[in-house]
Amino acid sequence: MGCARLRKSLYMPALVAVRYNPIMKGLCDRLQAKGKPMVNGVGLDLIV
Repeated sequence: MGCARLRKSLYMPALVAVRYNPIMKGLCDRLQAKGKPMVNGVGLDLIV
């Protein structure tokens, strides 16, 4: 699953990014269509 502290610290920034950034919203929609958890993919994209 990865580092719990890292996941916890990326949760709220990922939600804000999905809400206000259309690029992240598109990423979230694609991940959810594949059955992936939204926060994991968007949080990973925020790191990179």
